[in-house]
Amino acid sequence: MPFPHDVKIEALSKSGRRCSLCLRYKGVKVEVHHIEPESVSHDNTIDNAITLCFDCHSDVGHYNPKHPKGNKLTAVELRRHRDRLWKLVEEGKTLPEKNLYQQYLEFLRRAFDRPAFTTPLCQEGRMEDFDKAIDDTVLALNTGLLRTRDNHVVADLGFGKSSLVNADWVTELGMVEGQLLQLRADVAEALSTGKLKCCHAYCYCGDEECIRQIDQLRADIIDRVNNVLIDSGVGSMPNLMRLRM
Repeated sequence: MPFPHDVKIEALSKSGRRCSLCLRYKGVKVEVHHIEPESVSHDNTIDNAITLCFDCHSDVGHYNPKHPKGNKLTAVELRRHRDRLWKLVEEGKTLPEKNLYQQYLEFLRRAFDRPAFTTPLCQEGRMEDFDKAIDDTVLALNTGLLRTRDNHVVADLGFGKSSLVNADWVTELGMVEGQLLQLRADVAEALSTGKLKCCHAYCYCGDEECIRQIDQLRADIIDRVNNVLIDSGVGSMPNLMRLRM
């Protein structure tokens, strides 16, 4: 038995006609699916409704437990995806004219536009600020939350890289996260071993090869982010560190 008309309308409105799994806006190409099969639950209320695009609906409905490949989408997981999308729509964090991945990648350009990826180490003000900038960039990558040095929130998308539809982008940005953590570790090690030290107020110097490797890693990070931005059609950002090398 299908959902009553008013339940379908509520589900479509709450979701903004987006798919609850891939988050893409699908317009008329979206279906209202029973989270718990209606034949079992006899539940045709909004609590059991989730909007899915045709592709994701197929993934949810055609899992064969006798020959399992991958992981079945459980009712608990489906509700979490559904509730996440409803919250994004309610808070106005989805723009009808843009796919969510475009919003996220444009946000990513902003997250990496900071001195930690453009300023030579010899001109770095305080390494404590540099370290926090790396932490904040990792946070932005994973959650869509961008904050300033004094923890003022300037953007909050409500989702991170794991929500992207393109698996290659998710993999590439996962590698970016690994490089960011490596960058933070390399700087910490350079400071502890004396290869990098504060020689004057707001000025750092030290082993030239060590500094070159750190700058190389920062340039590589921006190159990798740009690979995703270019592939998505969003457009790359200047790699100032690469230009200075």
